[in-house]
Amino acid sequence: MNSRKRARWLPLAVACLLCCNQAAQGQEKKPPAAGAAGAKKVAALTMKDIRSMLHNQMPTDDIVSQAQAQGIDFKVTAPIQGQLRRLGFDRQQIDAIKACFGIEPGPPPPPVVAGQFLKTSAAERAAFRDTIEKINKASGADLPPVESEHVTFWGAKDLQAQYFPDIPKMEAILRSHFLDPVRSGLDKQTTHVILIKRRDEYEKWMHAYFDLIVSKQPDAPGAASKQDQLKFLLKGGQFVETRFAIICLDASLTTEQVRRMIATFLGDMYFTQLSDLAFDTNALAMGFGSELEAGLLGTPQMVILSISYMTSDRNVRPENASWIKLVQDRIKNDKVTAVGELLKMNTTHMTLPHYAEVWSLVDLLVRDRKNFAKLVLALRTEHSPLKAIEATYGWDEKQLTDEWHKHVLAM
Repeated sequence: MNSRKRARWLPLAVACLLCCNQAAQGQEKKPPAAGAAGAKKVAALTMKDIRSMLHNQMPTDDIVSQAQAQGIDFKVTAPIQGQLRRLGFDRQQIDAIKACFGIEPGPPPPPVVAGQFLKTSAAERAAFRDTIEKINKASGADLPPVESEHVTFWGAKDLQAQYFPDIPKMEAILRSHFLDPVRSGLDKQTTHVILIKRRDEYEKWMHAYFDLIVSKQPDAPGAASKQDQLKFLLKGGQFVETRFAIICLDASLTTEQVRRMIATFLGDMYFTQLSDLAFDTNALAMGFGSELEAGLLGTPQMVILSISYMTSDRNVRPENASWIKLVQDRIKNDKVTAVGELLKMNTTHMTLPHYAEVWSLVDLLVRDRKNFAKLVLALRTEHSPLKAIEATYGWDEKQLTDEWHKHVLAM
């Protein structure tokens, strides 16, 4: 495994609440390609079409995107606006639909192709899937897999029934709220979630992971010894690296906490794989994980138990009941972390305020879908998140700080 892809030791805990505005800004309207060869034209949407889409549980953001591609055949008058509000569209979405009247119907949006933006080859992805299968067999767990469009879930049948349905929901959020590369997401061969019921099974799985992957990696300068790494793997009950997350369902975890954990870890893996971001600067990935958790379950509540690479445990249970209020108070009291410092952090350094701060920063960045998509790709060559943000959004450190603070105080 490349040194930039080394595992991040990310055990965890729980806690905390807040209220967050999760509405993503509407996708920028694009005129249809004129005379595209072979492009099949489609009819403009009617209100009946919109009601039918909602009846079929299509997300409102997907409907807005469809309207932007096809146009609408009705004017959005005041009574129509009232109907759309009652159907669940927010003000920004209604404005976006209103702007679609008169658009020449064009071809539908391109289909999602899972993993098409990953830098890894098909052979590399298949090889990693084979490795996970070998670990699963060597551990004696023999967990059955079930696949979604982008993720492979390994767990007993009852756990599949309980937790797997969230994964297609998260994929729908990512598809409807973001542009490519996030929209197309990852490859199920390189994105795995493993749920294990008992502690002894978890330890066997981690021993097999150590034997088949960690023990074969070259020692990095200053890295812990292989034996210390094994001790660390066995110390916690959860672990995530670039391509898989494993959770032991001990008695202290509630069903909701496990759901939040899965969402956070998936968001983390999505951002890390797509951006090719080094784990040394993983704050944005953690913020994106919290953003996906909020999108699925409404407001981040999970807090990582930050463990500083085998030196100390820091329980970061919150005293403040609201993440956003915590960040607002830190801004008002001039205690908020400097944005340049925050973007250099990883889970070795982060405590509760930092998790809340980086989530609120990512919540600002994702509002601009076009630039957020560019940022994910920019981080592949510019490994400084601060410089990559300036290159894509046009904000230097001071402007980014001002925009961030303004966004948080308005939430």
